Amino acid sequence: MIITNSMVKSYQDCKKAYTFKYPQQLLRKTGARSLPLKRGVWLHKLLETMYLGGDWREVHKELSKDYDRLFDEEKDLYGDLPTHCFRIMRAYDHYWKLADKDLRIIEVEKTFIVPLPHGHSFKFTLDGLVEDEYGFWLFEHKSHLSIPTSDYRFMDPQTARYFWALEQLGYPMVGVLWNYLSTLNLSKPKLTQKGALSRSKIRSDPYTFSEGLKDLGLDPREYKDDIISVKRRLPTLYRRERVPKPAKVSETLVKDMVHIADEIERGYRPLRHITRTCERCEYMMLCLTQLYGGDAQQVRKSQYRKAISGDHSYSNEELRSL
Repeated sequence: MIITNSMVKSYQDCKKAYTFKYPQQLLRKTGARSLPLKRGVWLHKLLETMYLGGDWREVHKELSKDYDRLFDEEKDLYGDLPTHCFRIMRAYDHYWKLADKDLRIIEVEKTFIVPLPHGHSFKFTLDGLVEDEYGFWLFEHKSHLSIPTSDYRFMDPQTARYFWALEQLGYPMVGVLWNYLSTLNLSKPKLTQKGALSRSKIRSDPYTFSEGLKDLGLDPREYKDDIISVKRRLPTLYRRERVPKPAKVSETLVKDMVHIADEIERGYRPLRHITRTCERCEYMMLCLTQLYGGDAQQVRKSQYRKAISGDHSYSNEELRSL
């Protein structure tokens, strides 16, 4: 069978949810994506465009048009997402422009299928593959409110499996280059009650800060020290961490994936894994109805639909393999 890291994670988290999502290919008919997911997809699209050599600003305009067509309830959930994503990306572009000249872009959003033991195949799509003076790196984009700890980077199973697969394809990998974008709102400066510029530290970037000064009727040229201070705090918002991936770690996690693929093929019982995280599961209502003996078929028909090609919750290869 063809297996992906998303399938492995879903199966390990809850076999019941895995069954709804993959063998049955169910998706909720209604309901907006969560803000972090919507924002993450948006930023990933802009990063993809940038590293393919395109104009991310033009893509941002198209995504903003799509946003304008959303229902008011969804806009209330997401807030001013176009402005938020634009400021994050504009600051990112400015901050890494010089450093990116030292990266040779090998692949961007490329999909690979690599053979696994026992006749299985591993399908994955990487954010990027880059080369610098040290060698080849898996380029992994992540947008977070707060940057995860180093323990997470060393233990992450997805990048370890991608690392292994790229080496099977002939790339002498060095490690993973984690590319973090903070999703904290980039703020504009404010005036105190006495009409002076507030000296309170804010999370911003030179562009947004200068725009704010102009909005207040102030000349940015007279606040160079404040702009420099804002620029010095950018490393807390945009970070890159290089992490090696020991071969033993990757091999172990790939073996785990093969065992899961074997288990799925042999047949498994779709047992529920009931925890507090069930509240965030899109299949909670269907699972709950089945659990209490209600009309699950009616819930399925009224609230869910069959997944189709292009749905972001799946890859096309996943749908074809089920």
